[in-house]
Amino acid sequence: MMDHCLNDLHRMSKITHLDLTRNFFSEIRNLSNPEILDISYTESFELSTIPALKNLKELCLKQLNLIGNIPETFSGLSRLEVNLSSNYLNGVVPGFMFSLKILRYLYLDRNQLSGNLPIPVGESQMLLIANLTCNLLPGKIPSQLDLDRYTYEFVGNVDFCTSYSGHVRDPSQVGMGINKGGSSTLVAQGES
Repeated sequence: MMDHCLNDLHRMSKITHLDLTRNFFSEIRNLSNPEILDISYTESFELSTIPALKNLKELCLKQLNLIGNIPETFSGLSRLEVNLSSNYLNGVVPGFMFSLKILRYLYLDRNQLSGNLPIPVGESQMLLIANLTCNLLPGKIPSQLDLDRYTYEFVGNVDFCTSYSGHVRDPSQVGMGINKGGSSTLVAQGES
């Protein structure tokens, strides 16, 4: 779908699910208020062009080649499940991502996020899964995490939770997953 076709979407005010994956457009501005929006695998998309969609519950922006920080515009989306995996997002994970009260699923895996996890990491009351695998996160698991309720994934963050023993060919393949209930899994790919 090209940019000129998207201009007519704002006329369809009753659209609740909008799947625009694998298309060619650079921005979306005139949407009404869909509940589910998927624009994964779209070339040349500008993240800043996503309007403030107050009814949005699920946003999938997987593998868009997004570069830069996670924008503040996400802080106004309080009923959100978000998938920003397999991009080139960098900088720290913003605190507001874990402050979204109704956030259930957060996929930030396979990016270049760095820095310590934000202090409000345990504040989202509905969070079930936070996948932060394959980033550049350093440090230790924050004590605020409610490991009885949530599943956190950290595999592939070489400077985060990497106490291991044995012989591993590639230390970047070592990480830790923390499952609901607090059990942890040390994952290492390589020779032992």
